[in-house]
Amino acid sequence: MIARSEDSEKKGNANQFGFKEKLLTKPIALRAGLNRLNAATMATARTVKDVSPHEFVKGYAAHLKRSGKMELPEWTDIVKTATFKELAPYDPDWYYIRAASIARKIYLRGGLGVGALQRIYGGRKRNGSAPPHFCKSSGGIARHILQQLETMKIIDMDPKGGRRITSNGRRDLDQVAGRIVPIALRAGLNRLNAATMATARTVKDVSPHEFVKGYAAHLKRSGKMELPEWTDIVKTATFKELAPYDPDWYYIRAASIARKIYLRGGLGVGALQRIYGGRKRNGSAPPHFCKSSGGIARHILQQLETMKIIDMDPKGGRRITSNGRRDLDQVAGRIVVVAP
Repeated sequence: MIARSEDSEKKGNANQFGFKEKLLTKPIALRAGLNRLNAATMATARTVKDVSPHEFVKGYAAHLKRSGKMELPEWTDIVKTATFKELAPYDPDWYYIRAASIARKIYLRGGLGVGALQRIYGGRKRNGSAPPHFCKSSGGIARHILQQLETMKIIDMDPKGGRRITSNGRRDLDQVAGRIVPIALRAGLNRLNAATMATARTVKDVSPHEFVKGYAAHLKRSGKMELPEWTDIVKTATFKELAPYDPDWYYIRAASIARKIYLRGGLGVGALQRIYGGRKRNGSAPPHFCKSSGGIARHILQQLETMKIIDMDPKGGRRITSNGRRDLDQVAGRIVVVAP
């Protein structure tokens, strides 16, 4: 069985969503998601600026439709929004969506009139073999929507020109924005869900780097692997100049070897020498490939056999045992995978 670390017993306080956060054992991706989530939920003021434009326009368009205060013109199902469009919009609620978008732009910028809105919603007009050019959108639609928003007291005339948002309009838009999950909170939730829902089941499901680091720590904690006396002075290959700087390099190499045998099987000392080999520099002569130490690989294989993680394969080399497979999968199961 896998020994639980002392750090795994230290539990943090519950956050605002009731999750018990283990600060010392949570992976980086999950901790970042929780921190981002907590920071977003602590923000009390939520306005139109705090939410996604797409989500707000969709939400405010539904609000305008539900309110019944905006009269839908008879020509909405046949009119084109610009001369460069070939057909009328497919969405039956496009008028509410355009009204919500215009209200949001006036909220953020102000001083917008029919001409400015024509340029904002304009686009490229194709002219057959001639080069395309920019074409404004319909001014009649923009004018009709502005008139309806004025009637609803969402906007009014700006003394400097164009339209501006009213206090009632600002409050109305902010109330709708308050019911939408802010961008920071949505990103935190998405990252948190991706980290919590995608839990690894086997060694194949996790990052090689994360697994080797975790399994090396497990081997060190277990106390079943004896560290040789020469670990601080031996080189891992003849092409190396010094011994490894990491004092736990032996556990890391053992974890890496166990993982490779788990995935491939049939690996012996010679194969491991080639896997961990590298380029040997020969001064002015061309460099050439050189194998790594066979003594280190043989010593680690013997220790893993003693721990019953691997055993001899009748076809040659070593293979993972059922106990070893369960042991490695249990370590992989504690590693959280971030979904793409």
